[in-house]
Amino acid sequence: MPCSGCHGADRTGRTEGGITAPDITAGSLGASARTRPAYDRATLSRAITEGVDPGGRPLDPAMPRYQLSAADLEALLDFLTRDAVDPAIDDSVVRIELAADLEPDRRAVELALAEINGADGIHGRRLELGSPGLIHLSLRQEPGELSCGPARLWLHGAGVSSGGIGLLPDPATIIGALAAHLAPANPKLAVAGGTAGERGLAEQVARTAAAASGSVGLEGRILLWLGGAQELMSFLDAQGTEPAVIVALLDRLGPELMAMPPELLGMLRLASPVLPTDWQRPEAHGFAEYARTGRLPLAPRTAAIYAGVQVMAETLRRSGRALSPDRLCEGMSALGLLDTGALPPLRLAPGRSSALTSLHLVGLDPASRRFIDAVSIPIP
Repeated sequence: MPCSGCHGADRTGRTEGGITAPDITAGSLGASARTRPAYDRATLSRAITEGVDPGGRPLDPAMPRYQLSAADLEALLDFLTRDAVDPAIDDSVVRIELAADLEPDRRAVELALAEINGADGIHGRRLELGSPGLIHLSLRQEPGELSCGPARLWLHGAGVSSGGIGLLPDPATIIGALAAHLAPANPKLAVAGGTAGERGLAEQVARTAAAASGSVGLEGRILLWLGGAQELMSFLDAQGTEPAVIVALLDRLGPELMAMPPELLGMLRLASPVLPTDWQRPEAHGFAEYARTGRLPLAPRTAAIYAGVQVMAETLRRSGRALSPDRLCEGMSALGLLDTGALPPLRLAPGRSSALTSLHLVGLDPASRRFIDAVSIPIP
């Protein structure tokens, strides 16, 4: 007999066949009653398996004495001690809410969810878009961040909040990693483009890294460029002299990169957390098929959406069937190393600002316009 057969689907209790089954909602179990003290997990476990209340008195013989595995008992205790059944969850569905910024990508999200649902979902539940949602999906800017709030699991835009991990590094993390890498070997590093705050960050990191290595100075023929392609060409024209090497952020140069003159392309070293070659790995086959069959672009935004859904699904798997905000946070903190295929392997651990552990730094062959001379830069 299921618990709801006597206690009701809402757990508030009812009388049937002359037997009154008590209220077993979380609030009722956690409060003292006239005939017994309040339940805690230990005494509730004893009541379920041995039929004894917190005061040591036997329960009515109509209450079954259940023999459960440790995992099933923990799941049942989680369910009974939840304050209320979340409207975003039922026996067959977990509803996921899509933020307005992801509405243009609804189809991409639905296709990623369909892939998971086609493999029997998560603990027997389908993942569906709807409101209210247990999980709030958002990509305010590419890429994203995964963090646990007090009541929901969030996947959202650049910038890292307490408890959050960026699926891809935000611009400040990329700029800091580049400056720290370049300054020790290039004490004459110059920084230009971007915002004043970004330049200040790069210069401060470079000073610290140069001082730690025994180098000094920031002005020279190695240029860390933080702006766009057109701005770069205007900047170089105004300077009158050209640096030997220009290190730039690939996504900021954009499509105009390929219109640059060959001599300028030869100077460039391009930094990016993701390159198209990442999607040629055997592990990326699932993502490549998802993009191909869905006619979606093989692009960082698509990869961030797919990876975000995979991280969300793995969090749900590790949180167990008895879902709650606390269990979601525990599931996320236990993710560790995860390869979604869409991105290089992610290290999802508390205290990290980025789940990726390194950046690509590549040259561009002026003739073939292909990436060459790839090196990795660690992300702290």
